[in-house]
Amino acid sequence: MQIILPYTIEVFTAEVQENLKIGIAAACSAGCQCQISKWDVNITGAFEARRRVLVARPPDTRRTTNGIKVDLAIGVPSIEAGGVLVPYLTKDTINQELKKAGVEPITAISRTPEFISAGSGGGDSALSVGVIVGLIIAGIAVVMMLGFGVFYDYLRRNKVAAELASGLKWKKTGATKPAFGQELTDNPELGIALTLKTNFTQEEWVKFGIRKLRYDNFIESGGFYYKPAAEDEVLSPELRVEVREAVEKALAEGQGQDGRMMGGLKDFKSGKFQDAAKGIKSFIGVPKSWLKGKECTIDGIIAEVKRLCNCPDCAAAQASVLADMKRDKEAELTRRLATELSGLLRTQENENPSDENEKPIFWQKKMDVTRSEIEADDGWVYGSNKSTAVSWPDDSVTHARGKYGQPMCPICKELCLDFSTIWADLHYILYEKASNKQCFNGIRDSGHTDMEFADFMKLKEVLEAGLSEAELCALRFYKSHSFGAINTALRKRHQPHPLPATVMCVNDGLKSLRGNDAESDNATAVIEFFRGFTDMQVTQDFKSKGGTEQAPMSTTTDCHVACGYAVRKGQTNGALLMKIVTSNNLQRGADLTFLSMFPGEAETLFPPLTFVQPTGKVEEMDFKNGNTIFKLTIVEVTTTLP
Repeated sequence: MQIILPYTIEVFTAEVQENLKIGIAAACSAGCQCQISKWDVNITGAFEARRRVLVARPPDTRRTTNGIKVDLAIGVPSIEAGGVLVPYLTKDTINQELKKAGVEPITAISRTPEFISAGSGGGDSALSVGVIVGLIIAGIAVVMMLGFGVFYDYLRRNKVAAELASGLKWKKTGATKPAFGQELTDNPELGIALTLKTNFTQEEWVKFGIRKLRYDNFIESGGFYYKPAAEDEVLSPELRVEVREAVEKALAEGQGQDGRMMGGLKDFKSGKFQDAAKGIKSFIGVPKSWLKGKECTIDGIIAEVKRLCNCPDCAAAQASVLADMKRDKEAELTRRLATELSGLLRTQENENPSDENEKPIFWQKKMDVTRSEIEADDGWVYGSNKSTAVSWPDDSVTHARGKYGQPMCPICKELCLDFSTIWADLHYILYEKASNKQCFNGIRDSGHTDMEFADFMKLKEVLEAGLSEAELCALRFYKSHSFGAINTALRKRHQPHPLPATVMCVNDGLKSLRGNDAESDNATAVIEFFRGFTDMQVTQDFKSKGGTEQAPMSTTTDCHVACGYAVRKGQTNGALLMKIVTSNNLQRGADLTFLSMFPGEAETLFPPLTFVQPTGKVEEMDFKNGNTIFKLTIVEVTTTLP
């Protein structure tokens, strides 16, 4: 695993490393309920974390605050212990023990724990020999990895240096000679000029006669050293190297990732400034009779999810499949139900009906009778827990990523409104103990094992933000696999939104969480986030006007992760990497790791209708991809939260 500590390499002394091992060993012992000592914990690498956070301080004292990345290898006594330990090791469980050991808490787990079996021996003596050989190999591996770390840093410095600078902008680095790079000793004219100013025009720069200026070049003048600085570029030289490595790796592997942190510029293209200005209630299109105080409760969320079963078009589709399956009576009753559902929807739109037959209660009673008839005949009713399960034909329920719980109409498919899976996620959140499950995007509820909903309500982050039960429920729901039921309708501007209370609670919960840690340095720090877009280019309309992200916007502070989302298998026409610069908590979303169903994702979520405004800085990078050129556009933006 790999963790990030708020130290520099210089202060990561032998004493700190010793205490770190003690703390990690204690966390492991608590996790697997076995004895892990500091001797079982090996630090296999330590290096500077690349710039992500710039503390808002005066320019002469400004510094990075990311600390160092530390690679750890931990020996465990058995396969069973390793299997238990992997999901247990989270930021919170580790920090509990690090605090006791006198070590600053980790800021992130940058590579999640991974269990690697070392095999088994045939007897006690063989096991002893195996342990000795294993320790020798481990020792050699540690030495080799540390040596490789130094060599890798050397290669990285040379990659940074290979990036050519324009020479139009310079920065004073101080009176200490840089430890790395090549000094310019034969250009006194430049030295004199730098004592007067650090910005030049193209005409002024040409006169110095310097060709192929590199970012690792430096010059001494008047007792101070100067280095080339990036001039109106989105990425620093160091970050540019990281992005290039990440994209090249993704292209070489031939595939990227799918998920919340991937977007398309069309999401912004259709979102206008006025969408953000008018607010979320107007955007989700609820009627005037919709009352936030009544609907934004646990009961309100449950009710709107259950109403997903009241789609007349879905009932008609289900009746058609039942008829094909020769379940004629069920098919006939389900067709009748579809007619009654249509009546219910029609009367709900009429706020002042004069005829009793045009009141919702009339059609609701007819629906209840029809559903009871189907259940009494041991038939299937959409959304009923009394119904007998149906083995639906594959062609009626199969989709690109799996199967729906039942046939659905085209609109509900498009909006990801499969009640069966949505209700399963909601029921798990509210009524079941958190349990670990291996899913395509990580281990479900790693570190939350056996926690009930009431336990999540007692978390310090929840209490500090003052989250309501409905807000916590909605945020946990968004971090489940059912997030598409929220996002798709928002991005397609489907009104009214099928889950309005859930959307409103996600929005309000994210805004409340902005107040957490208000007294810390990070609350007013400049923090950069990244989001990857596949097969997209920056439109002139977006560059000049910006746009509104209509759904909650998932981001990451790790450009490697965002690049993985930007590069997808078979999608190589171009990609967009958005660098989102925020200067305080009121401009950004919230880190939901503490309540997430998949805490390993470690993403920061911005609320829906976040307005994204380009700063005017755009950068392009080209990559050779077989016989074609893959283009990555990097655009810098700021955000305004509604």
